Amino acid sequence: MNAKNRVSGKMCGILFLVLVSLIGMAGQTFAQMRLQDLVRQEGFEWMIGTWTATTDDGQSIEVEYSWQLDGWMIAIDFRIGEYSYRGMIFRIENRDQVVEAGCDNQGTSVMGSWDIVDNRAISTTERSNANGQVQTMSISHRKAGMNGMSVELFNVENGQTDSTPWGTLEFQRRDIPEKRMDSAKVSVKEAPAENDFAVDVIQKAKSEVKITLIGHGTLMLSYAGKIIHVDPWSNLADYSKMPKADVILITHEHRDHLDPKAVKIVSKEGTDILLTSACKASVPMGIVVKNGDVKQVQGIRIEAVPAYNIVNKRPGGEPYHPKGQGNGYILTLGDIRVYIAADTENTPEMKELKGIDVAFLPMNLPYTMTPEMVADAARALKPKVLYPYHFGQTDTGKLIELLKDSQDIQVRIHKMQ
Repeated sequence: MNAKNRVSGKMCGILFLVLVSLIGMAGQTFAQMRLQDLVRQEGFEWMIGTWTATTDDGQSIEVEYSWQLDGWMIAIDFRIGEYSYRGMIFRIENRDQVVEAGCDNQGTSVMGSWDIVDNRAISTTERSNANGQVQTMSISHRKAGMNGMSVELFNVENGQTDSTPWGTLEFQRRDIPEKRMDSAKVSVKEAPAENDFAVDVIQKAKSEVKITLIGHGTLMLSYAGKIIHVDPWSNLADYSKMPKADVILITHEHRDHLDPKAVKIVSKEGTDILLTSACKASVPMGIVVKNGDVKQVQGIRIEAVPAYNIVNKRPGGEPYHPKGQGNGYILTLGDIRVYIAADTENTPEMKELKGIDVAFLPMNLPYTMTPEMVADAARALKPKVLYPYHFGQTDTGKLIELLKDSQDIQVRIHKMQ
């Protein structure tokens, strides 16, 4: 072992002892709120995984963020050529801080802190090399598309962060964390009807979700004691007889999806309503979410994804659903991921989604998709369970025929015109 590696190894050992002592200082309060729970709450769990980038001079970079100690910490592994860095991010509960400690194979130690600013996770670190030189750096991480991460590096002088980054890197996800959930079997069984509506129960290794199929684009989900209403519409149900909502999701402003009367009836004190900006005037108490936003609502991770037309347009050339106006939603309910696509076609963004267990895909011309479009989307998404919904007079038998060779996709047909 050369001198540089001996220094690096010694420093790593010291930093490990520092980590252990800091965890011990956190005591029982640390265990009560894992870093994993905080990251989920803030909507940054997407960062967990392995990411790759290429520098301007062609060098390959790989960085991995992985959970350690049952979600208490995040391990960072960074590699570029012969250079490597190993760090740990952890939460000190009684100090209300998220901090980082680490070292590299060149004898440089790192101490710093992490914070959330708008849609960015920002680490501010002080790097001290074996010669006593200190550099302070701010690194900004932002989600870029479905499987991208944009990283900007800033110098910090006298506590002031430069306004212009000295470096920018565009990372792509190498592995999709949700793939690790795919191996668990998903089962679906029909339950007794409720209020004359069909009910299916979805089960996976650790979770169970009950789905009430009300009709058209309208659903009700029940998970872990929480009730989630999707596009409640008075034309389809007497909501005075329906369970009150903990969460309401509204996909867009069309009258068969946005019904303020139904929203009011099914709401209660503490109901969280997620909607698009075009719906806000009709439901002023709602929380506006845009394509790409991730929210943690009442313990449920909710991702807003694009829902729009590419092919089908009005006589004047305007899409029935313009890009950026409507939301589809992905709900992570325990280890079950449910995708409610809303009024959309088989968009490129849709076909990039991974780890979907249950998918609701619309199939109603001229407003949404043909059976061929739905089949195309399903082959890309590979959901365990597929519900065509909001299908009007479209022949659902054609979709079944198109997917007859896709044995891993169970197509469920209910009265969802």
